[in-house]
Amino acid sequence: MLVARHEKAFTGIGIDSVTDLFKRAGANERDPESLDPDVLFPLADAVGVRRDRRFIEKEYGVQQFADGTPVRFPTPVLKTPRYDLDAAHPGLVTTVVDAIAALTMARYRSSAFHLADGESTIETQLGGLLRSGILKRFESCWYACPQTVERMIGAHDAFLEAWKQGRVPGGDLLRSVAGADIDDAGLGAWVEAQLPVDRDAPDVSEFKPEYEGAVAADRAQLEAIRDALAVLDPKDDPKLAALRDLLEAMHDQKVAVSATYGATVRYLDEHLP
Repeated sequence: MLVARHEKAFTGIGIDSVTDLFKRAGANERDPESLDPDVLFPLADAVGVRRDRRFIEKEYGVQQFADGTPVRFPTPVLKTPRYDLDAAHPGLVTTVVDAIAALTMARYRSSAFHLADGESTIETQLGGLLRSGILKRFESCWYACPQTVERMIGAHDAFLEAWKQGRVPGGDLLRSVAGADIDDAGLGAWVEAQLPVDRDAPDVSEFKPEYEGAVAADRAQLEAIRDALAVLDPKDDPKLAALRDLLEAMHDQKVAVSATYGATVRYLDEHLP
């Protein structure tokens, strides 16, 4: 709507309804990752501009619109409003950041604890990406962080339960557990049911004994992050308040708000009128 202003703006290229187009692409699932790019391509192709600002200013700087109005390129004015999370919750940032830094991500680096093999470069990178991902979610919005942390705690619980049963979950199980919420009550049975069909689940005897402790230590750090973030509330979220102040100062101006994570967008959708 920032571009189109109304539903029928693209009838000329065969799109009778922008809403219907997005529904056909899968927008009803409220997950941007599920959108079908092939369905959306005609719209993206119609509104996408594949030129940078320097090229436009050079080629079109002396052009006029149909009514004779000269093309004008305003100079962007960049501002960085600051907000202080520590003022609202003293020590919170340090607590969370220190806990993230203490994570070894051992759960996702099994090769580092294997008795025969050296650590896989891919697993090293995966561990680093997952750790930085927690920090980025915390930076994006406190609400986006606990959801990921909770899923990771579930993955660690599944690992520790499997270790008790003498097995180390392999790649297939790792992927399924990392993306799922698992209740404590059914955890043991679920892991036991998964292991027989997971050919990548080696015996614990193939790994260094300290592997279990490293995973347990990471789980404790993840719990510390979750518990620290539990004190936060939209009512005293300084970042949300800063954004609300900015929007109220804009009055009737057109505003686009960007966010890295869908959880952040949902948080704003719920707590901004």
